[in-house]
This record gives sequence, structure tokens and C-alpha cells, in this order.
Amino acid sequence: MSGLLRYVTVDVFTTSVYGGNPLAVVLDGRGLLPAQMQTMAREFNLSETTFILPPKNPAHTAQVRIFTPAIELPFAGYPTVGTAWAMASLGLLKRNGSEAKAVFEEGVGLVPLTVRYNSDLPTYVSFTSAIVPEVLAAPPGLNELAAIVNLAPTDLRTTGAPPMSLTCGTPYTCIPLASSDTVERALLSTDLWRKHLATTPAHKVYIFARPDPLNVHARMFAPGDGVTEDPATGAAACAVAEWLVRDDGLRDGTGRWTINQGLEIGRPSRIFIEADVSGGKITAVRCGGTAVMMTEGTIRRPI
Repeated sequence: MSGLLRYVTVDVFTTSVYGGNPLAVVLDGRGLLPAQMQTMAREFNLSETTFILPPKNPAHTAQVRIFTPAIELPFAGYPTVGTAWAMASLGLLKRNGSEAKAVFEEGVGLVPLTVRYNSDLPTYVSFTSAIVPEVLAAPPGLNELAAIVNLAPTDLRTTGAPPMSLTCGTPYTCIPLASSDTVERALLSTDLWRKHLATTPAHKVYIFARPDPLNVHARMFAPGDGVTEDPATGAAACAVAEWLVRDDGLRDGTGRWTINQGLEIGRPSRIFIEADVSGGKITAVRCGGTAVMMTEGTIRRPI
């Protein structure tokens, strides 16, 4: 067994180098223990690192395990898109003309993907969430939520859908704010986060505003995962589709939104979300975007 493992890095949810959310993809994770994967994720020190493994079911494409510097996640959006983009760029997916279909085995379940190509290069990756958004226990009150992000209660949105705890496999406390200006001004108070959210399932904080009906300006803080601020969060985008459907009063059809994130930390990202709705309930959520291959190399296998 080789002591060196091949990896690539990908900037996800961007068309520009040094934009989006950087992801490390270890191309062959066979033989690695979870503790070794966690050690490698800490070494890369990116929001997330993925490890590609043979699928448990040969009908699927790959098993993909996802680690932050601190924990393993059952599901995350940008690592799903970025891993598929890396595999497509390296010719590791089976194509049918200008498209490839894949299925990743992730902790949350099966995640179907579609990759579009122009010539030999991928141009767009989308996936369907393994589960539709689920509403969890109500978050803290408006005063507490505002204080957690160093804002006044009047900076929170007071019309439409309220703050919600939501998950598509990874839970988030989703806090709608009054404007993009308040999103920019927000600053996480780690002391108040520890007091009100740290021990709850939805300890990741997702704040957002709607500058217009089709666009969302978002930020995400996950100190419990070792992530100060995430440049792009596909799993949160999938989850917040529930809030958007409720806020829009959508009963039937497909809602489509663009989520802009990472602007405040110099990593602008763009995430595209679609939600199929029947009778006011979401039946499917899709998340997609583009990416850029950045680096490749080898890393030592942990002892």
C-alpha cells in the first residue's frame, strides 16, 4: 500500500480561480480509517475534504465521505458538487454524449448527480438532495438570534416566513435578515453562540437576506465544525429552500433561486437551487453550480 495518496483541490460554486469554496478531494481513500481521514482533513484545513471510495453497491458510482477539520458530515453540498467536478475533469465518470449521470453513496443516503460537458470538460454539476428539507425544533427567540450575530432585533426580517431550524441531512439555524446590509454587518458572537446554539442539533448559523425575489445573499458560520465562515454552503442552500417556498407562498410548480455567498471573505460564490412543490410541500430539491480545478499533488498516508 503506497504511503502517498493523490489528491486534487477544486474551487466550488465559482467560475474564477481563487473564488468559491476550496475543496480537497482524496482520489482513493481505500484502506484509510476514519481517524486517518480526519487527520488529513485537519492538515488540509479547508472547510471540507472528501475521500472517494468504491461504492458498496456496484450499481452506484462511488462512496464519498466528507470531513471538516473537526468532524465527519453525513452530507454537504459543495463537496458533493466539487467531488463530481473533479471526477468528471479527470475522466472518472461514464459519459453519455454531453452528459454523465452518477450516484454518490453519502452518509445521508444516495445522492443522484448530473454532469454537463462541453467537449471533454465539465460545465455544470447538479445533484438532487437525498432527503427533502425537514423542519426541526424552533430556534431561540428573535432577541437571542439577533444577539448571536451582533445585530439588533430590528435587523431581522419581520415579515414573511420566520427564522427556522432546517435540515437536508445537516441542520442549520436559518435567520432571515432585513437587508443585504445587515448580512454584511453581522458578526458571530462565539460566547452567545455557545450559550444558545452550541449544544443544539442546528448549531450551524445561516443568515440571509432577499435583495429581490430570485436572489439570496447568505453567510454561514460553523465554529463547532472548525469553520469560522464558509464561502459556500450547498447543504444549507438545499435546506433553506423550505423557507423560500414558505416565504413565496408557492403551492405548486418549481421554485428557482440564486444564492450568493462568500462576498464578505473574498471568496464570491454562486449556488443555484430548484425546489419542486406539490400542494405546498417540497417533493425534491436540486442544487448546482460550476467549479474550477486548482491544484494536484500527493499527501502522506497518516500512520
